[in-house]
Amino acid sequence: MLREGNIPEMFTNKISSKLRHLIYWMMEPDPEKRPTAQQLLNDATIQHYLTLRIKQRSGVLTQYMMEKLTWFYMCMLNALQFLLWPVMKPLSYFRGVPITPRGRSDSPRTAAFYKSLTAESPIRHV
Repeated sequence: MLREGNIPEMFTNKISSKLRHLIYWMMEPDPEKRPTAQQLLNDATIQHYLTLRIKQRSGVLTQYMMEKLTWFYMCMLNALQFLLWPVMKPLSYFRGVPITPRGRSDSPRTAAFYKSLTAESPIRHV
């Protein structure tokens, strides 16, 4: 069937007429009438799909690079935080402010905790 140039409609009924024409052209039984690789690459339909593929690949590459740059940025921030911790921790004692922020004292759970820390309490840390 395919060697005679007959392509079943069930294979080509869901594709565009341009692609269907291209498939029929490539499946031509006579080798002299079949297109060469250069003719296929110069065809407008193939050029259109090659352009779409290049755009898709560049988008995927951009997304990949952004993920890697974000990962690198986060690694650098973590390394910087780790390196500066010995400097920042003592500075927080001089300022009287903890390096990590306290919880909100207006919530019931933390309000009970902060009320238990009085000025006379021996476990009070500032």
